[in-house]
Amino acid sequence: MMTTLFVYGTLKRGYRNHDRFCRGVLDVQEAVVRGRLHKMPSAIPVLQVPEEDILAHGTADPLADAATQARLAGHLVSYLEPMPESATAGDRGPVYGELFTFDDPESCLPSIDRLEGFHPCGRSL
Repeated sequence: MMTTLFVYGTLKRGYRNHDRFCRGVLDVQEAVVRGRLHKMPSAIPVLQVPEEDILAHGTADPLADAATQARLAGHLVSYLEPMPESATAGDRGPVYGELFTFDDPESCLPSIDRLEGFHPCGRSL
């Protein structure tokens, strides 16, 4: 089962965590999402996506998440809208990254979730 993942920091190609955590990526495409980057005290940027742009929330079950993505993919075109050319400080604007496609979400997503501080039943970054 295929799954896609948007990355905007150290998981991108050529950055320090890509080779360790993104083995098995089948396809990489340039991508952009609407959001706002916040700098954490540790200097790690955290992406905040507007609630109205979130179609589904991740769970602790990578296969269920992949199934949700597959179900929503057919309806995705109706959610797409043009990105603003630029954004001023504090505005939601384009955040550029890459969209990875994996064919084995059970092997790749748990380690990426741990790296990124994703906790489906609790507070996440």
